[in-house]
Amino acid sequence: MREISFKYIPLSFISSKDEIKRQVNNTIIMKYVLEKYKNPLKLSDLLEETRYGYTDSAKASGSHKFLRITDINEGRVNWDNVPFCNCENAENYLLRANDILVARTGGTTGKSFIIKELQYPSVFASYLIRMRVSSKLNPDYLYIFLNSYAYWNQIVNMKMGSAQPNVNAEKLKELLIPYCDLETQNKIVNMSKDDLKNDWDRDAELDRLKSFIDEVNRKIDLIEELKLTHDQNIDLAKKIRLSILQEAIQGKLTSQDSSDEPPSVLLERIKEEKEILIREGKIKKEKPLPPVPEEEIPYELPQGWQWVRLKELTANIHYGYTASAVTDNTGIKFLRITDIQDNKVNWDTVPYCEIEEKKVHLYLLKNDDILIARTGSVGKSFIVKNIKHKVVFASYLIRIIPLSNINPDYLKLFLETPLYWDQLLQKSKGSVQLNVNAVSLSNLLLPLPPLDEQKRIVEIVDQLMVLCAKLERKIEQSQKDTDLLLQSVLQEAFAEA
Repeated sequence: MREISFKYIPLSFISSKDEIKRQVNNTIIMKYVLEKYKNPLKLSDLLEETRYGYTDSAKASGSHKFLRITDINEGRVNWDNVPFCNCENAENYLLRANDILVARTGGTTGKSFIIKELQYPSVFASYLIRMRVSSKLNPDYLYIFLNSYAYWNQIVNMKMGSAQPNVNAEKLKELLIPYCDLETQNKIVNMSKDDLKNDWDRDAELDRLKSFIDEVNRKIDLIEELKLTHDQNIDLAKKIRLSILQEAIQGKLTSQDSSDEPPSVLLERIKEEKEILIREGKIKKEKPLPPVPEEEIPYELPQGWQWVRLKELTANIHYGYTASAVTDNTGIKFLRITDIQDNKVNWDTVPYCEIEEKKVHLYLLKNDDILIARTGSVGKSFIVKNIKHKVVFASYLIRIIPLSNINPDYLKLFLETPLYWDQLLQKSKGSVQLNVNAVSLSNLLLPLPPLDEQKRIVEIVDQLMVLCAKLERKIEQSQKDTDLLLQSVLQEAFAEA
């Protein structure tokens, strides 16, 4: 007969401290029972039946409550919210106290739920498996097993090559459960309850086991406190990044130089550049942008700076090309939102598209173009650098083409600041989600420092972001070390139990 493994398995739906502790406690209990009684039995020897649920659609009214996987949340059911169905042959699917249900599909495959009270005549849905125990097994003892790594190891191993649980009725019946007599099962069930004020038939050996479990729980609590500190440090690191960006565009990271060309002169040159582009037919003449009213100004700028709208600093802000991505090399790559990950693009993996030659120049990307996502990670930006291919961009991206008299890296920096995100949120009021379009981007307010100071700001921010990245890597490594520490503590606990 195969052995029962007590190895800790990280599972995505077992992540809270209390749930991890419950699984660990139950695993220690199962290992104790196996080593003391050396009597693992197949569930098929201890179950009265296993049965798949009833297939139907949920209804607003009907003959029975219709319990589905989605109605079970954190080990609880709000029966008032459970829908109805009209069930024929209801006697085959009726639930009763101490029935145990196991999910056989979805993100919580293998998770179980024990029925303790029923307020309505209820049946269970087809993606659940019902187990009923025989007189040899306390259903609460079975539930302890089903919430232990003694159970999860077997479930995962039954689907070789996968780290995901795979469950059906036949597999459940093949599972091995550490078995002891019914009297001992009852003692273990009482001992494992959270409320230790109840009177249970104390046993010196189980008392020692309970003390050992309490010691392991204290270690888990300490590790979870460390993890909480890591989470707080990650949040702090993010706040530091945002603070650096915000202070940068408030002129607090750089000293102002009176010899710098003032923005008023810079704006005149920008205006001249636009007029030349219009005469050459490279851009269209634009409608005048609305002036910046005093009530719209978020804060006072350093002397020499000026509030402007984003459109004033760009040759164009426009949407991308609508096409389907293809793998055949057409000579024109097709950049989509999904190709941009962590502010990087692997150009070799970007697909291609079909596009008429006469349209290519309208969407052809150049270095220092800035792209903004208008779906998915709405508002996220990417600046094109070191492009070595002919690439057009997809319609769910908006391109900002900076004028030559503006530092494109300063614009990209602005597009990561709280000031940028606050304005997007303000312009999306009344919408269910964040909304970005060419018009809202054009009207964004940003502070314009002298061109030389823009360069200084970008340089100091780059230096500070390198330090932030180092700090974040240290926190991430500390998080990994803490996860390894938890695994080490659990493996040691399971070995000593």
